[in-house]
Amino acid sequence: FLCSLLLASSRLLSPSSSSSSASSTPLSLPLPPPSEPSQQVPSRPLSKLPAAKPALLAVSQLDARLLAASALALASLLCLALRVRADRRRVLLLDFAAWKGRKELASRQDWMMDRFREVGVSEDNIEFMKRCANRSGVSEHALLPHLMIVPYDHPERPFNRYVDRLTIDEARVEAEMVIFETVAEVLEKTSLRPRDIDFLVVNCSLFVPTPSLSAMVANHFKMRADCVNYNLGGMGCSAGMIAVDLAARLLRDRPGSYALVISTENVTQNAYFGNNKSMLIPNALFKAGCAASIMTNVRAERARAKYELDRVVRVSHAADPDAYRCVYQREDDEGHVGVELSRDIVKVAAR
Repeated sequence: FLCSLLLASSRLLSPSSSSSSASSTPLSLPLPPPSEPSQQVPSRPLSKLPAAKPALLAVSQLDARLLAASALALASLLCLALRVRADRRRVLLLDFAAWKGRKELASRQDWMMDRFREVGVSEDNIEFMKRCANRSGVSEHALLPHLMIVPYDHPERPFNRYVDRLTIDEARVEAEMVIFETVAEVLEKTSLRPRDIDFLVVNCSLFVPTPSLSAMVANHFKMRADCVNYNLGGMGCSAGMIAVDLAARLLRDRPGSYALVISTENVTQNAYFGNNKSMLIPNALFKAGCAASIMTNVRAERARAKYELDRVVRVSHAADPDAYRCVYQREDDEGHVGVELSRDIVKVAAR
């Protein structure tokens, strides 16, 4: 449409070759063949020919030029509107940070297996957890909360005395440690202040306290009162992508904004000390950690942004019973709470 409009405008602005040649060549009429003097037709006097109308021709050319200029202005406005709309929907990843942790929180596999033996996990299940850990690729330098790293010379050994102390207060200590350090790092990387954040999205599947984790972050960093915050819980491993999708939708509705997205999991209260193999797998996979990212749609930030969000594809299989039960938190026959991973999880994740 724009190309057709510009082409028509250019034709109106530039005179055609035929018209120019006609205007430059004098008008000549063919003369009749010579005949007898008695048969000659008297020629029409020049004074009786219709006079030219230069005023009407000038007005017609002026109207054509005005039409062409209006068409060009309309096309420019349309292109500008499309550009602004496209820029408004662009979502950029400004920067991100991951929790580095502390060396004293490293979880050695042999040490952790000794702790599980002390609380009653059978030797067969200990070997099962070792195989899961070795095949998962989780390093022995992965980190655990400080309360689960019990020194050998601690006066309150053995480890089963610590199981009773894995309380909500200790879980909150873990959350504050990993989240606050990660958020401080990403704010430093982006040179942003906490009051620059317009949207805050925090996701943690298993630890959902009151006040929420998002309120905890807003309180610690003293964010603005109009900072819109969301706390996602119970959504499993897909919560990180869901949080990014939510932040992108919020940014597209408010141009010139910043969103802070935090993803973490809390293992203080969620270690399983029973003997159900399907519930022992998370013990080998999950450790302490956190990731935070700054997303924005500010045009001036495009030069230093690391990535641009292309699209988010989200499919929900919650209506399918197999998908609904593939990751399920429950109590075992002995009353130990844990997360059960069914054999259908690979099939469901591959859909």
